[in-house]
Order: sequence, then C-alpha cells, then structure tokens
Amino acid sequence: MRPIRLELSAFGPYLEHTVIDFEKLNEAGLFLITGQTGGGKTTLLDAMSIALFYKSTGGRRTFQDMRCLAAADSDRTEVVYHFALGEDEYCFRRTLYRRKKRGSDDFITEEENECKRRTADGWALAASGAARNVTGYAENLLSLTAEQFSQVIVLPQGKFMQLLRANSTEKAAILKTLFSCELWERIAMKFTERQKKLYAKRETCETKLKSLLEKHGAETAEALAAQTEALRLECARTEKALAAAKEALTLAQKQYTRALQFEQCQKAETDAEAQLKTAETRAASAKAQYTRAEQNRAGLTKLTAEKDTLLKRSEQLRAEQERSLQKEQLLKELRAEEERERAVQKQAEDDRQKLPEVLRRIAVGEAFTEKADAAKDRLASLLQTQTILSEQLAALKTRSDAAKAEAQCKKLWGAAEDAARTARLTVVGQDKLLSAAEAKWNQNSAAELATGLTDGTPCPVCGAVHHPVLAVPCAGETTKEELDALRKKLEDLRQEQSRAGRRRKSAARGRFRTIKRRKRRRKKHHRKRRRAHSGLHCGANGARRSAKACSAGAGRTQET
Repeated sequence: MRPIRLELSAFGPYLEHTVIDFEKLNEAGLFLITGQTGGGKTTLLDAMSIALFYKSTGGRRTFQDMRCLAAADSDRTEVVYHFALGEDEYCFRRTLYRRKKRGSDDFITEEENECKRRTADGWALAASGAARNVTGYAENLLSLTAEQFSQVIVLPQGKFMQLLRANSTEKAAILKTLFSCELWERIAMKFTERQKKLYAKRETCETKLKSLLEKHGAETAEALAAQTEALRLECARTEKALAAAKEALTLAQKQYTRALQFEQCQKAETDAEAQLKTAETRAASAKAQYTRAEQNRAGLTKLTAEKDTLLKRSEQLRAEQERSLQKEQLLKELRAEEERERAVQKQAEDDRQKLPEVLRRIAVGEAFTEKADAAKDRLASLLQTQTILSEQLAALKTRSDAAKAEAQCKKLWGAAEDAARTARLTVVGQDKLLSAAEAKWNQNSAAELATGLTDGTPCPVCGAVHHPVLAVPCAGETTKEELDALRKKLEDLRQEQSRAGRRRKSAARGRFRTIKRRKRRRKKHHRKRRRAHSGLHCGANGARRSAKACSAGAGRTQET
C-alpha cells in the first residue's frame, strides 16, 4: 500500500481543512514525521486507520473521540484517505456531523461511510452505508484486520515493544497473514484428512477380514477363498435339484386342478336337479292361489259400490256443518261492534264534561311559556359568560403549569449538558496523561534495550551495527502498575462520560415532551372553546323553536 493523499477536517488538533500530499514525499522513498509531543504525529496514523478500519491505531479511541473539541456544532469531522495498491487507486472517506432534532434543541450525531475505486471511466463506488460494510471491504482488500494493520504496517506509538516481545504463536499468525499461507494450510489439512480417511478404511477392511476368517475357521484368505469355491459348487448342484423338484410340483398341481374341475361339475349337476323339483312345487302353489283370487273378485266389486255411496253422504254433512259455523261467527262480530259503539258514546260524554278545565289549564300554560322564554334568553347569556370565564381560568392555569414544567426541564437539561461537557474534558485530559506516561515508559524501555548495545553488535530492532545516538531514559520512572491504574481510571471516566451523555439525552427528551404536551393542551383548549360557542348558539335557537311550537300547539287545542 502506497499513500497518496490524506485530507483532515475538524479531526484531532486539525480544526481547519488540512491536505497532506504524500506524492512529493514518496519520490525520496523514505521520509520521517517529526514534531513535539502532542503535535499531531500519531493523529495522522490514526486518521489512516480510522479511514480504513473505523478504529484508531491504539484501539483506545473511536471516531467520535477524535472529533476536534474546538469544532462548532455545524462543522463536519471528515477523513479522506487516497492510496494505491498495486496498479489500482482507492479512496476511503469517513464523515461525522451533528444536526438538530426536529422540534427540539438537542443535537444527534450522524455519519457517512464510503469507499471508491478509480477506473477508466472515473471513480466507481465499491462500498457504502454502515461503517462495518466499508471496514469489511478494507479487510478483504488488504487481507489484514485493524489489529494486524496496527502491528505490521503502522506500528503505533507505544506498541513497538509489543511487536518485538510477541510470542511465537502471535508472530506466526502475523507472518501467515502477510505471506498468504492460508491456501497451503488448507491444502495440508485436506491431505491430512484424506490420509486419516484412508487409514480408517484400511482398519475397517482388516477388521472385517479377520472377523470372516474367525467365523469360517480359516487361517488365511486363500483358505477362505477355497472354502468359498467349494460352497459355490455345492450351491450350483442344489439349484439344479431344486429346479427338477419345481417341475415335478408344477405337473402335480396341474393334475390336482383337473380333479377339482371334475368334482365341481358333478356338484353343479346335483344342484340343478334340486332346483327343478323346487320350481315344480312353486308352480302348483301359484295355480291354487289364482283360483282363490278369481273367487274374491266378485265380492270386491260389491264393496266398492257401497263405499262410493257412503263418501257422497259424508260430503253433504260436512257442507252443512261449515254453513252453521259461519252463522255463529257473524253473530259474535255483530255483538262486539255494538259494545264498541256504546264505549265511544260514553267517552265523548266524559270529554264534554272535562272541556272547561282543559281550557283553563291551557291559559295557565301559555302564561308560563312566556315567562320561560324570557328566562331562557337570560340563561343563555349567563351560560355563555360563565363558559368564557371558565375557559380563561383553565387556560391561565395550564400556561402556569406548563411554564413551571418547562423551566424545570430546562434547568435539568442545562445541568446534564454541563455534566456531559465536564466529563468529556476530563476524559480528554486523562487520555493525554496516559499518552505521556506511555511515551515515558516506551522511552525508558528503549533506553533499557540500548544499555546492552555496542558498536559492531547488530540492533535487535533495526539490525544496524553502528549506534551513533542511543536512547536516553526520561526523568522519573513509570511502572507497569501505574500505567494500568491510569488506563483503568480512563476507562472509568469514559463510562461516567457515557452515563452523563445518557442523562443529557433523557433530560432533552423530557423537555421536548413538555413542549409538545403544552402545544397539545393549547390545541385542545381552542377546540373546546369553539365547540362550546357553537353549542350555546344551537341551544338558544332550539329553546326558542320549542317555545314557539308549544304556543302554537296550545292555540290549536283551544280552537278545537
């Protein structure tokens, strides 16, 4: 892989858009990145690693952690890395930006990931979307994971001694990846599996042969073959004898079939003679029954004539009975009609006696209706005034409660925002302390390694035999326990930062819900007010129409 260009924006200490052109440096074949501690040397390597694998070289910081603290909310954090691999050129881009939620003052973080490959027609999109899609494409392209890339290609700050002190298993894994030994490992594994299968098949065959020899009492395979040949000849003789026996059995079966057929013919002849005798007996019985039937036919004709006469007489009696029933029904209806007429006459006499009292009540009802109309007009006005005052009181109370809730939510959100900002700054400071301690420990380790170097002795790191400048230990000593303690403290601070971020999001959601609830209440209040006004108008008009209808009805009753 040969780097071509690296572009940074709001990334680490690089707030402004920064472009590093490696083409000019690649002409020399070898170049050195130097600078003071904290100047951003490791940040360039972290940018390459994040563009490819979405991880920093040390693996401790994420893409979000690498955002410049001085960047505004509207600034986009972007890393664009161009490099060449063989004859092909690739471009990996990672972007991080913040935007406001709809209807809220909170910010959410969004990201964009893509990688392209230069073709004859221009740049072609190779992968995009989720971060893992672009990372997977980079791993397949380079045949390296993020950890192997950090150990073999980048050698990040503080990890050089880790590569030198790696055990044989870890170094073998790295070298196998570099030299693509997976193919030969798979071939060796396939040959091993094939050899195991052949050995197993051979053992199975030997076991079966031994079992056969023991079963048949043979000492060798040749003796077993001789026994098999003898058995084969015996089987052939037995098959011939069996064929002759089958022919004899077939002939006997044919003879037996003929005997059965003859016996069946004799039995059929005997059955036919018995059926003939039965038929003659039945014919004689039928002839006697026919004679008796002829004698009974004359008596049947006489009975039929008597039956017709009785039926006609029955029809005449039924008609006379129906006429008498109709006469009785008409008499009953006539009596009921006379009773109804007498009841109607009595009710009319009662109504004439009650007419003066009814007229007096109608006059009282008209006076009461006039008073009710006047009271209804005044009641409609009073109800409208009461409704307006109640709505105004409820609106004032709702606004007061909403203002208090919004102020409380805003206070909680501000406190959570301050806590999240303090936690973020604390994590950054602790990270810098850990980086300085690791640099001191690496410098002391290099100085310890340099104490055993002499001119003419090759360096275990670079292989040089001349050592003009040896590593000098730093002032003070940093132990492994102190480094572990700093790392643990950094991890605890990051967890606290995560909790503070969750509290800030929870407070922001509460504030957003309060504002939304207030808007819903306001809309509901306006809808209620409109419905109340329309209901009052409809009620007053309905009361007037009812009063007029009552007056008109009373007038018609008096006239009647």
